[in-house]
Amino acid sequence: MAETRQAARRPWYLVLALLICSGIGACESTAGWTTIELYRGHIDDRSHEMTREDDSKAVASSFQKMLAGLDEERPRAFPLAVGELVLGIAVFVFAAAAMTGRGGARRALVQLMVAQTILVLAIFFVTPKFRAAETEWLVAQQSGQLIDKGHSEADVRLQMNLARAGRRALTITLIIARTAVAALVLLALTRQRARAYYDAQGEQAEG
Repeated sequence: MAETRQAARRPWYLVLALLICSGIGACESTAGWTTIELYRGHIDDRSHEMTREDDSKAVASSFQKMLAGLDEERPRAFPLAVGELVLGIAVFVFAAAAMTGRGGARRALVQLMVAQTILVLAIFFVTPKFRAAETEWLVAQQSGQLIDKGHSEADVRLQMNLARAGRRALTITLIIARTAVAALVLLALTRQRARAYYDAQGEQAEG
């Protein structure tokens, strides 16, 4: 009897895992849609935000280079972005369904999380040109803003070199962290207590 009551109680780590899945689903679907919007030409290059003409031209030029890199990687990047959008929505929906105690949603969510993690890694490895060009676009914007605030060009160049290195390190760190979080989520979803909880929910529904 005690084991039945324990099985019917939802483990705290399962709740946390499902909330994380919802957040990951929302973030990944947003990232996929942002890439699709880039291909549709619906992203502002932000050159108009620069007060100096040279900075405005630099931002506009770096933006065009980013689009060129994106276009070059389109055969791989666009389908992956669509997949990222669809999988992100699916993860969010199935996480919500799993929160209500549906065992089938949990099993589907496990498969979706594996697929989404593989997809995120694939996007990272097949879009290096776009990622590098995006960094240069962001650096161009930051350079113009710092010069407007009175920083010397030499100081700005030094800061932007550090920013480039920091962004590369941050990107790799986030990929590693994303993979580690996905592994922990999968562990939580497949633990014995989590499976027992969903089994108990299914028996209650049948009864």
